[in-house]
Parts: sequence; C-alpha cells; structure tokens
Amino acid sequence: EFERCGESQYRYRKRYNDSSVQLLCEALRLNTVLVSLNLSSNNITDVGARHLADLVPHNHTLTSLNLNCNSITDQGFLRLAKALHLNSSVSVVSSESNPIHPNTRRPRSQRSG
Repeated sequence: EFERCGESQYRYRKRYNDSSVQLLCEALRLNTVLVSLNLSSNNITDVGARHLADLVPHNHTLTSLNLNCNSITDQGFLRLAKALHLNSSVSVVSSESNPIHPNTRRPRSQRSG
C-alpha cells in the first residue's frame, strides 16, 4: 500500500518501524563501515528517533542520516539534535515531510524570536 509523502513523493507504508530501528541501532553500535543510512519513507516515530539518538554518540563512522517521510515530531528531532552535538561525524541529517514545526528544522541563528 502506498501513501503520499511530500509534494511528489510516495512511500510504501510501514516497511520499518521503531522496533526495526532499535535492532538496527544495536547492530550499528560496532559499525566501522556504513557511512550513510537512508531510513526515509518508513513508519519511524519519536521512539525510533530515541534509538537513533542513543546510537549517534557511539558511532563515529556514520556521516549521513536520511529520515525523510517518517512520523518523527519535534520531540524526536530535538533529542536527536542533542545527541549530534556529541558526535561531529554526522554532518547531514534529512528531515523533510515529518510532522515537525518549521523552526525545529532551521538552525538556531535563523529562528525568529
């Protein structure tokens, strides 16, 4: 079953979920090879984002994380952002088409108020 995700994207619903992400993160704790992880177009929520946030400080090989078209809210991305401050190797995080406030996506220096 497919559903619309963003302006011109569709995704196959519910391929991977929070439990899948938990298992993946456990496996990636000792990763020394994988540099880019594309988890776009899945059914990942703040719970899955928490698992990723727990992984990030321990994995210094990963440089890119694509979380487009999931169900992660401000809370999940803010937790992930805090974890990213502990690991400078991840330089690209994609978050389009998630239910997050636009100010959460923008760098602090560009936020108003």
